[in-house]
Amino acid sequence: MTSEEKIKIVSSVYSNIKKLTIAQFIFNSKSCTSEQIIEATGYGSVSVSQVLAGMLDAGIITMSVSDVDRRYRTVTMTELGKRIMKL
Repeated sequence: MTSEEKIKIVSSVYSNIKKLTIAQFIFNSKSCTSEQIIEATGYGSVSVSQVLAGMLDAGIITMSVSDVDRRYRTVTMTELGKRIMKL
């Protein structure tokens, strides 16, 4: 990933309050589901899904199938996401 791409990702998170709120929740939770994000932030499921998809594409988060219930996906920060949140 080039420096320009990294700058674009960082600015996309910090310039959008919804993305930043969701990113902070994931960072502080270490691991969570989209349902937990929806409950904590009050954002709708479509909005949260869109933000998570963008963060996944940018390499900020990972999503894996929950061990407890396969209908749920567990969201965690990648190392890149953690570095962004520590800025």
